[in-house]
Amino acid sequence: MTHTNPRQVKILKYGWRFAHGDIEGAETTDYNDGSWDQVRVPHDWAIGGPFSEDNDAQYTAIGVDGETKKRTLVGRTGGLPHVGKAWYRLPFDLTEDEAGKSIRIEFDGVMSHSTVYCNGKPVGSWPFGYASFAFDLSEHVHAGSNLLAVSVDNKPESSRWYPGAGIYRHVRLVFLEPAHVAHWGTNIATPEVRDAEAVVRVRTAVESSSSDTAVIKLRTEIRDADGNVVATAEDTTQSSAEHMFDQTIRLPSPHL
Repeated sequence: MTHTNPRQVKILKYGWRFAHGDIEGAETTDYNDGSWDQVRVPHDWAIGGPFSEDNDAQYTAIGVDGETKKRTLVGRTGGLPHVGKAWYRLPFDLTEDEAGKSIRIEFDGVMSHSTVYCNGKPVGSWPFGYASFAFDLSEHVHAGSNLLAVSVDNKPESSRWYPGAGIYRHVRLVFLEPAHVAHWGTNIATPEVRDAEAVVRVRTAVESSSSDTAVIKLRTEIRDADGNVVATAEDTTQSSAEHMFDQTIRLPSPHL
């Protein structure tokens, strides 16, 4: 199968609504968020304050410093109010063509313990604030108006430094053809590198959202600093599920 634009990306930066608190029903499509703050993502709710030493006060003894008596310690996370629960909501529209594709939502970082909803249904949860993650939205969206909602629960005493709060990194929708490279599906290694030749091993996981068996062709190109193609590999398989392509490319006279 041949597609001229196998991967399209839409950055979800503007149009978000935000509110503090554990808000019942905030994931539903008929919830009225008109009184919520209008924000853009990336967004960190804590930098708006109010700053206070009470936000990160700890009553403890630092044993590694030889302390035996407890005392009040403040300022480890800058006195910012990053602890607590909050919600984000974003309406977004899809065309008929977009809604018919495989759709993945990618978060570069949410601090922390987040749950993602689409059109009122839970899509997935991710507890870690320092790692990116992605979920498949294909079965949760439709052509026309859709709603994305994200709940966040930033736990107390979960960091020794200021961790951020909320959706503090980029979010994007990725539109894919039924057969596509899996998320983090590419691994590249150079087991041999010499002046005369380098061996490049490329392992690419390709998955399909269709139950039909299809001919899938993967072409890998290596380009030099000027954009010229200097080596290629091309492989074909028939698959209706995930397939791992394992390509070995020999590159003469590599620029070390």
